[in-house]
Amino acid sequence: MPANHLHPPSGCLPSSLGELRITRLTSEHLDTILALEQSAHPHPWSRANFLSSLTSSHHAWGLWRGPELLGHLFFSLAVGEAELLLLVIARAAQGKGLAKLLLGAAITSVRPCARQFFLEVRESNTAAIALYEGLGFNQIGERRNYYPGKNGGETALVYGLDLEAWD
Repeated sequence: MPANHLHPPSGCLPSSLGELRITRLTSEHLDTILALEQSAHPHPWSRANFLSSLTSSHHAWGLWRGPELLGHLFFSLAVGEAELLLLVIARAAQGKGLAKLLLGAAITSVRPCARQFFLEVRESNTAAIALYEGLGFNQIGERRNYYPGKNGGETALVYGLDLEAWD
């Protein structure tokens, strides 16, 4: 399957928050994406970051409950490798398994055309680390001072998932 033909799962997905759906995001969703990003993420991407990602070869998916955007995920795919660029869930919807649902859908989608899935996560983001490790990601490295922090840079932990062995 060509990388530019990846599609989110179709239909409604049951959850504790009611029926959800995952759709592809486009520049038409930019204001909605920005509102979620700024309310839920301590280090939000800028409008320019999102516009660049939405108009590039990156994949951008949104998790919706009716007209409400509950989460978004951005990832890239090239030369048999996928990389998670951003995963954000609305504060009120955090802790309900939505990040696992959204990332799990992306992992399933890229499996036919990628062997590895990589990501970086702030060393202090213990909830995200637990999610990634629960999905089978393993820490493979770190990048010191990668993220801006209050007292200088914060270390990024680099994780990888072997998609050929993932179930």
